[in-house]
This record gives sequence, C-alpha cells and structure tokens, in this order.
Amino acid sequence: MANRVSDAEVAAILDTTVSSFTPFITAANTLVTTMLATPAKVTNTTLLKEIERWLAAHFFKCSLEMQEKVHEVGETKATFFGASNEKLLNSTLYGQTALVMDTSGTLSNLGKRIGRFKPILAISRAEDA
Repeated sequence: MANRVSDAEVAAILDTTVSSFTPFITAANTLVTTMLATPAKVTNTTLLKEIERWLAAHFFKCSLEMQEKVHEVGETKATFFGASNEKLLNSTLYGQTALVMDTSGTLSNLGKRIGRFKPILAISRAEDA
C-alpha cells in the first residue's frame, strides 16, 4: 500500500533539519497496514494516517536523533528516552502518542509474549482396600 504520510507531514512534528524520512515512513506504513488496517482493527483513515505519522517520527527518533528526557546545565547531565527502562513504543513521546491513538490496543501488545496453557485433567482414584 502507498504511504499515508509525506516527508513534510512527519517533519512538521519533529524538531530537526532532516528532510527525508522515507525509510521511517515505509516502516511505519508497513506496521500500520499489517497490524491495524488489513485486519480492520482501526477503520478510520484519518486515524490510521496519524498513527503512521507518529510512528514514523518514533522510528526516526530511535534511529538518528535520540530524544532528551532530562537536561541539566550545571554539572552537565543529559538522559535520553530509551536509555533506561523504556521499551518499544514507550521509548519516545512520538511512540507514546501512537499508542494513545491506537483505539484497538494492538500496538501496546507488540513484543508481548502470548502465553498459552492447556489444563491437564488429573483424576485421582482412591485405592480399594
């Protein structure tokens, strides 16, 4: 499927001098199409486009420009999102925004293991004496 967003639309939510986001848009489009649009979990096209835009920004921030979470000047300290316990889409504000917009909850389940179990019925017999 063709990308839902353009370089300019992704650049509009980022503070960067980079102007081409093609690999990030392609990755976001593939994820949105495969996980949300094709199984029709999210049917609103405007919402799908926005999720794709914020995911593209997330992928960009994870790859080329890490996002600052803490910034101090005295004694110089900088901490970045993704540098500690943040996982997957929670590692940037852009990914967190995509999670909020996903009304199906599908993106929040990415990377989680699916547990399965089968109960075993055990029948205990009293020994006849």
